[in-house]
Order: sequence, then C-alpha cells, then structure tokens
Amino acid sequence: MALTLILSPMGAVALAVCLVASVVVPSARLPVAVLPAAFTVVGVLVADVACRERRAGTASLVAAMPRLLPRFTFWKLAAAAVLTLAFTLVAALRLGLADPRAALPPLAGAVFVAAAATALGLLAGTPKAFLVLFLSFLYVVVNDGGRTPGLDFAGFFGRADAGVAAGYLLAAAVLVGVAHAVHGRRLAG
Repeated sequence: MALTLILSPMGAVALAVCLVASVVVPSARLPVAVLPAAFTVVGVLVADVACRERRAGTASLVAAMPRLLPRFTFWKLAAAAVLTLAFTLVAALRLGLADPRAALPPLAGAVFVAAAATALGLLAGTPKAFLVLFLSFLYVVVNDGGRTPGLDFAGFFGRADAGVAAGYLLAAAVLVGVAHAVHGRRLAG
C-alpha cells in the first residue's frame, strides 16, 4: 500500500480526502457521496498492485525472496485489500454504527475489488484489463441507480443485502482461486 501511495502522490491526497469526507459527511449521505468516489479512486490505484513487478522488470528480485512465489497471489491480494480498505473502512464503519447490515456491502465490495484487481493483474500481466472492466462495471452500477440490487456491489444505493454481499465475496474467492491456480501452473511449468 505504501509503495502505491509513494508512486502516486495524488493517490495519497485522495486517500486523505476520502478519510476526511468519511468522517464529516452525514452517515446517510456516505453511500452516494463518498463511496462511489472512493471506489473509483481505489480502483485506479489498486489496478497496478498485482502486476507492478513484471511491468517494472523487478520480477526476478521478487522471485529471489524465500517462500514468496508460492504465496505471491495472497501477498498481492493482501496488499490490494489493505489499500481498498484504507479508502472504504471508515465509511463502512460509520454506516455500520447507524445500521450494522449497512456495513457489509462496502466491505464485501472492497474485498471484491481487491480480488478482481489481483486476479486480473496476475492473469493479464497489465493493469489495463482490470481498469477497463472495473470502470465499465462501475459506470453500469452508477447509471443503474440501484434498480438492480445485484449490481449494488458496495451498497451505493442501499439495495444490496447479505445475499448480494455474499455473492460478491464468493466471486472474489473464485477469482483469487483461479489466479492462484494459474500462478501455480506458471511456477511449475
């Protein structure tokens, strides 16, 4: 997370703005006023986490670290999750204070975004795959306006329930599982 914010100083500024907004915006307005912006910014920032070493030509340095390669997928997932939660956790906690069920969709959405960025970054080797798919998905979600509860992945419109959140968590697990399996095959072959 620190490396991402160092490489993108505007990302650090955006994180500070999101944190302040998550504290000062009334909790009823958090889902529509803060969360869409937070997810947009973190989606752009997290896209590069999984494939940064390959693109920078430092993959051999990472490969030299003992016992890291078999756990590479989970290391990148953890880094992406910390970054997404940094942008969304305060808002989710504030929502949870008002209604404990309201905290689940933003948290599940953060895990889903981290998993999707990790999986697509590892599989494609470029942040572009995740960026195109996520920003297109976010465009559809925002323009749907909550009419389709299954699209409300982070609770922007209050339509996501525990089932929707569980679906996105399951999708996250599948994405990470596939990425880990492919990474394992690449190591073996």
